[in-house]
Amino acid sequence: MEEDFKGRELYYFNSGLAGMLKDTELFLRKTEEVFDAFRGNGKYCLLWRPHPLLENTFLTMRKEYQNRFWDLKKKYLEEEIGIYDDSGEPERAVILSSAYIGDDASSMVSLFSVAEKALFIQNTHFLTSEEESYQENRLFNYFKARESYALEQQEAEALVYEGRVLLIPRYEGDDVIFD
Repeated sequence: MEEDFKGRELYYFNSGLAGMLKDTELFLRKTEEVFDAFRGNGKYCLLWRPHPLLENTFLTMRKEYQNRFWDLKKKYLEEEIGIYDDSGEPERAVILSSAYIGDDASSMVSLFSVAEKALFIQNTHFLTSEEESYQENRLFNYFKARESYALEQQEAEALVYEGRVLLIPRYEGDDVIFD
């Protein structure tokens, strides 16, 4: 597997059952959005590791979406967007990856937490291509609110937005500056 990502930083993308069963249409659109973000990226490589029961769940519980899922998988493999991992060794993927991308309902979150790796938890309720101005404003308000509750010893803080943008604020008076 190591030779497949050619020195790029590896990001583990988990496709779990909970998000797919809750809103299958949005799940598929979010998966495609993640693929688009990593397609052709020279710095980062996506390691996609779907839940072992995901394909069977499409087959048995979401037949109307099964072909779309298979088309997405085929596109991922044919376009070599990243590494597809269906091995029985999730621990190896955790060790090699720098960060986790996916929903918070997965047991993989615990493995990445214990390994002290970054967690990019997806908000599965909307797509980043929609409502951009609302989200940018919400991010700004988060940091303003955090500043008002700052601890005596201010620790460096960052906020992950949709698993793709890492914002690190610094404060200059009443202003919040994002580096």
